[in-house]
Amino acid sequence: MSHSREAAALASKYLTRVHDGESLEDLKPWRTRGVELFVGEHALDISARATRGWQHVPLPECVPSTSARRDDDDSAPEEDDADLSPRLYAAALRAVIASRGIVLSEDIIPIAEALREALGPSAETHDAALAAAASPRASSPSAPATPERESESPGAPEPAAKDATDTVKDANDASDATTVATKPATDIERIEEDVGVEIEPDTPPSGGVFACCFGGAAKPSRKTPSAPKAPEKPPVLPEVEPRANAVDAKRALAPEAASRTVEVASPAVVSAPSAAVELEFERDETLREEEVAEGCTKLARALWLAWRRSGAPATGGPLESRGPADAAKDASLLVRLPPGWHGVLAAFAEHHGASETTVSLAESVAIARSADALTTSELEGIHVRLAMATSAVASGRASKADSALRDHVATAVFPVAMRALRACLAPDPGADVDDTVARVRALAPTVALCMPLDTPASRFAGVLNRAAARAAADRVEACLSTPLPGEAAAAMDAAEVVVAVREEEDAEDVSGVEDTSKMARSRTDVVDDGPGLLETSGTIRDASTPTFARVAEAARVAAACFPLDIAAFGVLPAGVSAASVASHATASALARAATAATDAAGQLCAPPYGVTFETLDSAIADLRAKMRAENLGSSAGALAAGKRFDQNTRLALEETIVVLRPLLVDTLRDAVARERGDAITAIAPERGVMHSSSLGDVFAALRDAYVAALPGTVERRRDAFAREHALAVETLVSGAFRWYAEENERACLAEVRAARARLRHRLGDSGLDATGLFADAALLTRGFHTRLSNIHACVSSLRAFREDCPLLWRARASSGRDALETWAYDSDSSDDSDSAAVEDGDEDRSETRAESASFGDLMRSLRCSRASVIASATELLMDAVAPDFEEAALSPEYRARGAALSRALEKVDAELAAMDAALAAGAFRLAAAAVHRAACACLERLILHRAHDDVGARVATGALVTSGGSLSGTPAPLTEAQHSRVVELASALEEFLSADNDGVPAQVLVDGEQRLRRLLNLWFTPTVEVVREYRRQVEAIESAGGGARLAGSGGPGRAVRPSHGGGVGPLDLLQLLAQRGADGDAAAEVESQVSAAAAMEAQAVLGLPIGEIVVASFVCREHATTLGGRLFVTQTRVGFSPCGVGPDHPHDAHGATCAKIEHVARAWTSEGSGTATAALHVSLVDGVTIRFECFVGGARARDLALEGLRASAAANRPNAPFLADAAALAPPSSGATTPHGETTRRVVPCAREAFIEQPGTLLVTSAAVMWLPVGEDVTEDEDGASRAGGARVALDDVAADGVVSSTRGWRDHCVTVRVAPKSGKRIAPVRFVRLTESSANALRDALREAIAAFDERGRAADAG
Repeated sequence: MSHSREAAALASKYLTRVHDGESLEDLKPWRTRGVELFVGEHALDISARATRGWQHVPLPECVPSTSARRDDDDSAPEEDDADLSPRLYAAALRAVIASRGIVLSEDIIPIAEALREALGPSAETHDAALAAAASPRASSPSAPATPERESESPGAPEPAAKDATDTVKDANDASDATTVATKPATDIERIEEDVGVEIEPDTPPSGGVFACCFGGAAKPSRKTPSAPKAPEKPPVLPEVEPRANAVDAKRALAPEAASRTVEVASPAVVSAPSAAVELEFERDETLREEEVAEGCTKLARALWLAWRRSGAPATGGPLESRGPADAAKDASLLVRLPPGWHGVLAAFAEHHGASETTVSLAESVAIARSADALTTSELEGIHVRLAMATSAVASGRASKADSALRDHVATAVFPVAMRALRACLAPDPGADVDDTVARVRALAPTVALCMPLDTPASRFAGVLNRAAARAAADRVEACLSTPLPGEAAAAMDAAEVVVAVREEEDAEDVSGVEDTSKMARSRTDVVDDGPGLLETSGTIRDASTPTFARVAEAARVAAACFPLDIAAFGVLPAGVSAASVASHATASALARAATAATDAAGQLCAPPYGVTFETLDSAIADLRAKMRAENLGSSAGALAAGKRFDQNTRLALEETIVVLRPLLVDTLRDAVARERGDAITAIAPERGVMHSSSLGDVFAALRDAYVAALPGTVERRRDAFAREHALAVETLVSGAFRWYAEENERACLAEVRAARARLRHRLGDSGLDATGLFADAALLTRGFHTRLSNIHACVSSLRAFREDCPLLWRARASSGRDALETWAYDSDSSDDSDSAAVEDGDEDRSETRAESASFGDLMRSLRCSRASVIASATELLMDAVAPDFEEAALSPEYRARGAALSRALEKVDAELAAMDAALAAGAFRLAAAAVHRAACACLERLILHRAHDDVGARVATGALVTSGGSLSGTPAPLTEAQHSRVVELASALEEFLSADNDGVPAQVLVDGEQRLRRLLNLWFTPTVEVVREYRRQVEAIESAGGGARLAGSGGPGRAVRPSHGGGVGPLDLLQLLAQRGADGDAAAEVESQVSAAAAMEAQAVLGLPIGEIVVASFVCREHATTLGGRLFVTQTRVGFSPCGVGPDHPHDAHGATCAKIEHVARAWTSEGSGTATAALHVSLVDGVTIRFECFVGGARARDLALEGLRASAAANRPNAPFLADAAALAPPSSGATTPHGETTRRVVPCAREAFIEQPGTLLVTSAAVMWLPVGEDVTEDEDGASRAGGARVALDDVAADGVVSSTRGWRDHCVTVRVAPKSGKRIAPVRFVRLTESSANALRDALREAIAAFDERGRAADAG
């Protein structure tokens, strides 16, 4: 009975999950969790320098400048006495009595009492006025104060009613006062730098404000004082629609501070208050024309103030019951007093012959001075009245008294109108647009009407432009000086700890990493920063001092109000460029404040880009975008990208990465620490979710870090810095993924080493014939498979994570600092095949989306970590089953062969059962395929006899011990019978793993056993055909330019195990020929070609140049990866590669290591003890230590490897450090070792940028730049694996312009060394951080000088 029939009943029942899929939602664990870390103000607390509440600390640097204004002050003149003089009160009382036709003295008393109660005169004044009114010697009315009207028929009486068309037209023309400017805006010469003020020309053009407002020239007054004229008919006023939604005029029209200067021109003519008039009945009581005008003004103001004091009722007043019937109707046409109040002024005007112009002017100034906050209707009322009066004055219809009164009223109304206009030109965010526009429509012509009639249009435009500029600047200053809620307590907390934070920072000593100049500077000039913010009582020194938060609020308010500003500017007269001027003023004020705030905050506490910074940056970006949308881009120049504020924003964004890194490291370390040892468990094995909870924590933390480090403002920038910053963030995130995968990989490999040690301990030195060992127990624990599932989940979820982080891993053009080659990468997210694009140059032609090279590097790195763990597990399984497969093929006893095959399959089944219970579906498919390849490799070993041993004669003598495990050869070549048994074993293995087509897919099995089938066929192939195949492969390698060139274009597998040869390479063919000792042709071919075949393989796997001779090669294991491979010692190098030894692993192309012999600092051996085997240790000058163990041939082979290394060095590199140093055969001690001939030019303490930045020392030598780590992580761990190593970059790989220094955040500086690509492959730059500015510049200069000197020596050597 054959082995296949015996094993037919044996089929694994744990392979059904190879067809299972993985839940897409389970592969996206971060999506079920909200943003938890690095959000809000928490992002500011992660820095030791950015204390809580720093944004509320007063910043005196942000106080706006108090440069003097050039223009006249627009504040109102000193208030005249609002109380009526006795003479004026008596005149008003007599006028009211006369208007009512009262003749009896007893009827006077009720009117007098009502008037006294309203106007509130003193008792003496009231009694005297009452006596005068009751006296029968009442004076005659005052002379009329209006000029004589022109009439076509001088003697004809004036009609009782006149058409109001002319007067209405006058009022309408006045309302459009500023829309018919005769002087265009081209007279504006320039915009001042500070606030963008427009200056009128030195020589005003002809015309004036009348021409500007009404389109004509002012006419001279036709007044003849000696000839009384008929009273002017009151004009019919245009109806003014009342506004229902008035803005908060009280806040908008708040008086300016007394210390604030003004930039607008006020009228030059100011009427002085009249002197007190004594009440003398003996004198003539007739009021002069000037007294009538002044009396109307005073009486109107007194009435308005009295009405306001009474609560501004809609009814009431001294003459309420005696008012005219149509008073309510008249009041609806224009904003005026209720009839009971207005009747007093009307009676006075009628009695003393005051014109309608006088009344309008009087009411205008009364309304303007009656309250600090005027409604829209009141402003429109002032406009209409002032327009009618100005029209009368400009047309010559008004008297000289009215003209003088107009100047007086203009002087009083002008500051009120200007303050109201500035409030409307810079409204609050919540202001109503329609109401604001209506107020501007009323105020702009009102300002024009208050100016002298000969004012040119350009000066009027300049006044409005300056008002807009000042309003914009005042709004920014108001925000800067207005305290925010809760800022006082926050500022005090921040100020109290600022000194403690600085002292703690200065006291930090990271093993000499910090520059001493930095600490000295901080200790001398930082002590007074914190206490200076507080008074001795503990309160904030000045509440009006701006803070960073106030600057951000000012920018937010400016951006929010910009549409309101544009709407208000849009209704200003043509020729007024207020939008441009105000935008420039706003941008300049914000730029100064933002620059000062960011400078001060950076020096004080170096804050990262948190919520407050983002608010400021976003508001400025919004404002800049809105300005550009309105074609005001030139006005936003102060806020343009590249300015000082923008540079500070970049520093804050860089600081965010600096402060995010340690917290992210702590988060990931905590997540991994919780699962050390046996504490790790899968989340939901019943649902097939085999990864642990730490995976979700890592993805969520990285997503949160992305949100914190790349806010929306960065995405909107779309400039070079945004791309550079995104590249820095993706470097941080990629480093975190790599670190997490490496931590899981390290734990898995440590478990594999421990399992191999236990296996070796139980096998002992009895050879590979032990039976019944671990047949029913898995070699690896569930924790191993859970960690492998974590690595697999990183690979499977990476593309989904990239979709949620759109700014990361974008394909970039090949230009600029961040130029990265784009290439197509494998798109199989399920990773069904382990051969998916893990070698350089692999391309999936069906992939249409180009990915960045950094994403490809990250994906390849994660896949290599996964492949490394799977490979180490399968080679461990090989060590366990190799004795059983050997016995099943070579044992002469039938029952022994059957039992051995059963044991082998049971061991394989036990491992598959453990994988099925704890491994993710995708990883399980890959592991099952790897198990099949490993089992086939055990059978290949039987065919090749010394499949993994050197075919040279020097290791062919003597019996080889089993220290190499499954790497060792067999006692003797196969016979034909044994060959047939190997064929049956291969069939049994295929049936076992196929599981009746429910297990490993057939195609995977066929591909996995391709090499085995090829070797079985070649075993029977005649020698001549084998030799022909060997020469054909060698010719293909040589025609391609050598093994290194062929490997560079398609990976070392193309040379070592070419696919066109069925996976059998030149060295395999020589090993087959070496078994045919009786065949002289075979022996001759092996003797002549063994060295060339070894050299070609070394060239392919190590990238060695053609002509490099292999001195010796040894099959062993590398301790860190646990993988078997070949150790090569050449003329100038020593290297190791797992490629071509044992089963093929997808990451073999990236698992090679090679070093120059002159860079070997020490080489020593260690003896086996306990679970450890004899090992060879090689320590390099960059601090990396490599350990080789499990030598095929045991301790003797190890000693031969060391002898070969020393012999090659003595012959070719006699000055190698490990030869020159007498202590080179001992473990390395502390201190740096440099190759012979290299001199140290500079030593700088710094750190190398990585996910976990470790302090170290940087040495600039005459031939290289070398960084050596210091600290606890440098030493070997407990099982002998090196935990950390340094980095060495040869100067011939760095161009002089590839060394640059730059900032990293507010205070840290760094030096970047860019390495030239090798073989078309991009090499990531090396960045040294934690430097001060002086040390970074010195290091940069030292590197450039060293490169220049190195190039000069090279040119001299070439010339010689």
